[in-house]
Amino acid sequence: MHQTDAVAQQAQIDALTAYNTLQALSATATLTGQDLGTVGTLTPGVYFFASSAQLTGTLTLDFQGNPNADFVFQIGSTLTTASSSSVNVINGDSTSACIGRSEVLRL
Repeated sequence: MHQTDAVAQQAQIDALTAYNTLQALSATATLTGQDLGTVGTLTPGVYFFASSAQLTGTLTLDFQGNPNADFVFQIGSTLTTASSSSVNVINGDSTSACIGRSEVLRL
């Protein structure tokens, strides 16, 4: 385990750098107050929630044929998901992914 050695310190620096990079991105859309399970299909972009976000249905992420496209979710406090919620990826491949930044992440 690397609790206080150089590997742990570098991991902490890298995590902070990633967090700050995501936080600095300009939002494509503000979704504050909306349930991700009811917004329909999202295309690549930066999606902002001033406070909490929730997913109680199905969210579809359309990579539009670009497996390197980015979906970034900036969430001010918490992300909560219902047990029956899901995320569908379309027009992507097995390497397609999304990135989230939340103060507290609860799945």
